[in-house]
Amino acid sequence: MKILPVVLAATLVGHAVLLLIPRPAASDAPSAIGTTSTGATRQPAGASSDTAKPQRGSITLDGPVPVADIWTALQQDDLAGYVANLRAAGFPDEIVRTLVWRRINDQFAAEEAQLRPSPSDWKYWTNTSPFQLDQEQQKARAALARQKTALAEALLGPAPPNEIQLIQQAHRYGELSPEKIAAIELINRDYNELRRTVNEAAKGFNLPEDWEKLALLQREQDADLAAVLSPEEYRRFQLRNSATASRLRGEFNNISLTEAQFQQLYDLRAPLDQRFNTPGIPLTATEQTARRDAEAALQDSYRAILGDERYTEYQRSRDGAYQQLTRLANRLDLPAANAIAVYDLKTTVESRARELHADRSLSTEQRQAALAALRDSTERTVTAALGERGAAIYRDQGGHWFKNLVPERGGN
Repeated sequence: MKILPVVLAATLVGHAVLLLIPRPAASDAPSAIGTTSTGATRQPAGASSDTAKPQRGSITLDGPVPVADIWTALQQDDLAGYVANLRAAGFPDEIVRTLVWRRINDQFAAEEAQLRPSPSDWKYWTNTSPFQLDQEQQKARAALARQKTALAEALLGPAPPNEIQLIQQAHRYGELSPEKIAAIELINRDYNELRRTVNEAAKGFNLPEDWEKLALLQREQDADLAAVLSPEEYRRFQLRNSATASRLRGEFNNISLTEAQFQQLYDLRAPLDQRFNTPGIPLTATEQTARRDAEAALQDSYRAILGDERYTEYQRSRDGAYQQLTRLANRLDLPAANAIAVYDLKTTVESRARELHADRSLSTEQRQAALAALRDSTERTVTAALGERGAAIYRDQGGHWFKNLVPERGGN
């Protein structure tokens, strides 16, 4: 990773979940850790009401510990010693992490409390949240969270992924080895820290130089990722995680693609995005023309990959008018084919309306009559496809194209 004029901060925010552990019932728990020299089980200390409660650190784990004093014996003011005690006592790792995170949260509680807004600061008549922090408070809180995470990792090591994280890793990384996944996540974490520094300095408004820094960071991150992966691994990683892959998944969200088709589309789209779609960096007039030409050529390639019928389906799926129709049909439990029929009707009817408007051989009265007949025919077809209620809803919430073929009946 090349040196940039920004500061790399500590690791990102980590979180812990408080786990409440019920005290074992007396009948189920052993009476002590360890035994007497004769082999008999030691009776719990503190059974008498006049026995003083032990203090933290007053009991050690070097010898037998009465059950009543186990929790006290485990405690250490030194967190490293506390971790060692918990692990020596055989606590599972997830329990150790939960208990240690509780101590870490307690340790930083006073500092975090200072960063919480006071309820008295919230003015209900303003557009502010009672939990809203100013920029400096947000930075301080993020820095505190990174400090807590760094301390937890120093004490416990990196947290193993949970079930949800394992699923997310499988989705993001496929068959990559754990070692390469760890290397990728370290690279990503470092560059996310660098981006955070740039964005904080931008104060919510990125200037051209800020966008240039972010673009440079992306190029450097891609180079670092390519260095730890083989060419095929890097390509497959990009197929899962790049901005181009995300854009394609959104673009073809309503179209069923095979993996091979998605990869073909990606290989066509990626060079165009790399050349023309850098966030925040405007294109020159020449570059804008070149991008339009490239986009047009790309659509021709899409058609070749998908075939004419699928390509028509793809174009239709991107039209907001069609999306609205499909949502209406779905809401009314109508077949998707009905929405397609109404959408295709729109194209035919609008073309016929343009022809009537352009026909100079028609008088005004003849044109109005022909348009009225076209509207009546259209209304009957739409009603047959969507039902009386669906047609009324569609006419008032998006189907203005057939409502406005001619002025409303009784209008001028």
